[in-house]
Amino acid sequence: MYGKETEQTGQTAQRGIHLYITSCFSVDQLFWREQGAGRLIVLGSSPSLALVFALKERMEMRLAEGRGGNRVDSRILHRLAEEQTMLYNKSVQQLAREKDMGKLPFAFTFNPWSLSDDIHGLGVADQAGGIAQTDDSDEGMVKLEDGHYSFRELEQEAGRMHELLMGRSLLWEEVEFLHQQKRAGEHLSEAAVQWLVLKGAVLRLPGVSLTLRKGLLSRKLVPVCLRCGEMEQIKLTVCHSCRQACAYCTACLQMGRAKCCTPLLCSADHSLSVHHRQPLLQWTGQYSPAQAEVASRARGFVNGDETAFLIWAVCGAGKTELIFPVVEEVLSQGGKVCIATPRKDVVLELAPRLTRVFPDVTTLTIHGSSTEKWEQGELVIATTHQVMRFYRRFALVIVDEVDAFPFHNNHSLYRAVDRAVSEQGKILYLSATPPKYLRDKLVRPHHAPPSATAGQNRLCRLWCRISRLFKIKQELPHASATHVILPSRYHGHPLPVPKTVIVQGWKNKLKSNQPLPQVIQPLEDSLEQERQVFFFVPRIGDVDTVIAYLRYHLPRYAERIEGVHAADQGREEKVLRFRQREIVLLVTTTILERGVTIPRSDCIVLGADAGIFDEASLVQIAGRVGRSANSPGGTILFLMEHRVQAPYQAIAQIKQMNQLASRIQRGVAE
Repeated sequence: MYGKETEQTGQTAQRGIHLYITSCFSVDQLFWREQGAGRLIVLGSSPSLALVFALKERMEMRLAEGRGGNRVDSRILHRLAEEQTMLYNKSVQQLAREKDMGKLPFAFTFNPWSLSDDIHGLGVADQAGGIAQTDDSDEGMVKLEDGHYSFRELEQEAGRMHELLMGRSLLWEEVEFLHQQKRAGEHLSEAAVQWLVLKGAVLRLPGVSLTLRKGLLSRKLVPVCLRCGEMEQIKLTVCHSCRQACAYCTACLQMGRAKCCTPLLCSADHSLSVHHRQPLLQWTGQYSPAQAEVASRARGFVNGDETAFLIWAVCGAGKTELIFPVVEEVLSQGGKVCIATPRKDVVLELAPRLTRVFPDVTTLTIHGSSTEKWEQGELVIATTHQVMRFYRRFALVIVDEVDAFPFHNNHSLYRAVDRAVSEQGKILYLSATPPKYLRDKLVRPHHAPPSATAGQNRLCRLWCRISRLFKIKQELPHASATHVILPSRYHGHPLPVPKTVIVQGWKNKLKSNQPLPQVIQPLEDSLEQERQVFFFVPRIGDVDTVIAYLRYHLPRYAERIEGVHAADQGREEKVLRFRQREIVLLVTTTILERGVTIPRSDCIVLGADAGIFDEASLVQIAGRVGRSANSPGGTILFLMEHRVQAPYQAIAQIKQMNQLASRIQRGVAE
């Protein structure tokens, strides 16, 4: 870390100090020499990048408060650095005691340079361990262990590095791997990276930052992962890399270890793609009138002022096809699009469909084991965790199944999506069961018309808050500037409405093999009509018990009854057999609540009062039924011992969608 002295002009001439962090000091010397900057004051170094950034922030705050008066010299800066290092060491030891880790030697080290050290010819350890030095014999040259760079050569090398880093957020180890993949045999120049940092093209941060927050009695040290934003799942340790106190994030550990001593490099992508062929969308399908309106509103959203938009479309409404026009709109303007979805199997399903309809667009498929994660593309289909590796890259991010694990209630993934969007970019959410916090944010029951005044808009927002506060029942709006609802499926028939059935003591009767007519009779009715049945249970341990029970009481179908759960190695094979009608009754956990479509199917949920079956889960389960135009109806039963809210909330939501669809069909929608 060093300070750059600048003259502040005015009635009273003063010297100001700006603090900088570098891993290659000779590059900074060359850069400031070209800028004609003032005196540089070297302060010191530390193996902990987080500590250096924390010291910089605290010292700048102290300098802004006027510490040292009008004249700030090297002694004042060194004293501030020493004071703040002691403060951080005291705080980390307190944090270690709180975590019952007090016996370990937790301390940060900051190595100050002697006040007599001369700025010229000073060596500073860089990230790779080399020594950066200026070469006084050749003006405008920087000498590193990997060779000499002139100003022009450094600019060129930095430009090549920038092409690799644009739109990415990567740990240093990932940068090394990316460089090896794209420029094998060439040396990764730390000097070029530092040049980009000085030019403002790359943001260099610690993987985990250190922040001091005021408590009741003392300051508290709060480590924060700057890749995923996690604060709770940070583990304190003595690091084998920096050999001192360190912290790493366990929340995003599967993406690589973000630590206090590991740099995180972020670079925005401002480039535009150029397409000569129009239209880009090569799709011959047709929308229903309701679908066409939703697709049109979504397309208009990207050209409007709003930054977030929700497409709330019921299960089986054809959500994938609805995004085709909005994707084309962004791509035709030169922007890049990311479709983030929670599961790898959905990524693999979407990729060929989007490639077919956008044949002239470079499409990438990115998941944990993907070989394309280091490529550059205009249309990216990725699992939600992989979005963490992007930074200010996409003009549009589409979040599919926003209510599903792992995106639902995961603040880290919300932050990752926000960071992946370009500064002027937009986020489009897709869901059949949007969570309440997203509905409250984007579904506006009382919205002003586009021509409304600022005062009218304020009154509308105030009424929305009052309605939510006092739980005033409001009619669900079909659309607003931030959302649109598609309440009907493509075939136009109403959604099948589930029925609730109270079954007292079903668990004991199941174990003792006693008849349960509320279970057996509906199953016999469905199977005699040659319909297939999803039979949902709340726990993995229930699957084998229910299979044995049903095989005993339905001997005619015993060989065609199977079960699946998340730990079942033969899950994919059984689902395939279910699709091929070799299996007629499939006992399952919530693993099949979405993503599997079977024509002419019914659903029974045993134990619908269990906590795992919330409103969204039950709506998704009900959405398995009636998706085919040839069989738009079906049976859905919620069997439970006790009355709980979730099944009735799910039924109310389904009825609400049917009512809205009826209003739209009658032409009285808002």
